[in-house]
Amino acid sequence: MKKHLKLCLAFLMLATAAVQARADKAVVVVGKDGDRTVVALNDIRRIDIEPAGIRIHKADGTSSEHGHSGIDRILIGADNTAVKSMLAERRGCIAVWPSVTEGPVSAAGLKPGDKVEVFDTDGRHIASCQADSEGIATLDISRAKAGICIVNAAGKSVKVVKQ
Repeated sequence: MKKHLKLCLAFLMLATAAVQARADKAVVVVGKDGDRTVVALNDIRRIDIEPAGIRIHKADGTSSEHGHSGIDRILIGADNTAVKSMLAERRGCIAVWPSVTEGPVSAAGLKPGDKVEVFDTDGRHIASCQADSEGIATLDISRAKAGICIVNAAGKSVKVVKQ
């Protein structure tokens, strides 16, 4: 009996941890125009891949559609809270990711409308954009030559490696 009770408690602890982990993860659809749709995994009922695009069905009965031609990338299981919580703890910090990339690079911790620029080590301008309403900017540096690039935003500089 004790062994059965211990197994039940262990299962409940694992199930609770899985639900908590799932709440911190999301599906992020990034459009070619930079728009983002973020849906927490625990809010998703199902995802349909259709001829015209994808449809995310939410647990509340609503859904969002995304045409294939307008999608830049889809991140499944993306951390939904880590960047925001880190930035909330460290006001004035910016987060830039990924640190090694073949193309897209994102920056967070900005004010809406902040300018973000990317330069190579020779000082050549690679790309620039403004942060969206959530203080996030995504730039395409796929045309840059392989090597180190510098992301300048909010008076700070962060190094990324372009493969």
